[in-house]
Amino acid sequence: MGQPENVPVYPVTTPAALDTAPPPYTVGVGAAPVAVEMQPVYMQAAYVTPQQPQVINIAGPRPATTTTVIVSTQCKHVDQDHPYLEYCPRCQTSVTTRTVHSIGTCWWIILFIGVFVFCWPILFCLCCAGSKDVKHYCPNCATCLAVKKRGC
Repeated sequence: MGQPENVPVYPVTTPAALDTAPPPYTVGVGAAPVAVEMQPVYMQAAYVTPQQPQVINIAGPRPATTTTVIVSTQCKHVDQDHPYLEYCPRCQTSVTTRTVHSIGTCWWIILFIGVFVFCWPILFCLCCAGSKDVKHYCPNCATCLAVKKRGC
């Protein structure tokens, strides 16, 4: 179904052609200017009926996405003193752990044996890292990932 054949086709005008004024019209050479009458303009009254405002959502509703992160409150037990590669469930990345030596059960046993048995030279072991527990932390979020407990 195309256009009807009797519809006139108008030439396409460019913006440059719209900016120029039309050429002057003359009736004849040396003729007097022609007076043009203004025609009355009739306006029709418009009646507007109130309508409910329409809400148009172009993009559509976004589906709610949820990410479930499981953070363990307990640290797993390992047999390593030195930093190692471990997966952090909070950061969801693999990181090399940061180690911290802390006082544990073995340290307290050495202390009580040294004090109560009067074996003062054994108290020098408390200064060594070998008597303390080792905790492995995530360097990004400081989550405890693993613990090495010293057993005496």
